[in-house]
Amino acid sequence: MYHIVWEYEIRPDRLAEFEALYGAAGAWSDLFRLAEGYRGTELFCDTARPTHSGRPGRRQALGDGCRLA
Repeated sequence: MYHIVWEYEIRPDRLAEFEALYGAAGAWSDLFRLAEGYRGTELFCDTARPTHSGRPGRRQALGDGCRLA
């Protein structure tokens, strides 16, 4: 299994909007759920830096529908 992690620095006034869009039940996760091999998404928040978040996505394998630049 592969774990791909995206990191974000979020404007304080947009935290709630970011969490709604990129959280496990958000539109971003809905999009990835359509891909074969998708195994889930979580949203991690840095308690020392509340505007810094990481969002790992789990995939069974890299390939169809997953390209890394």
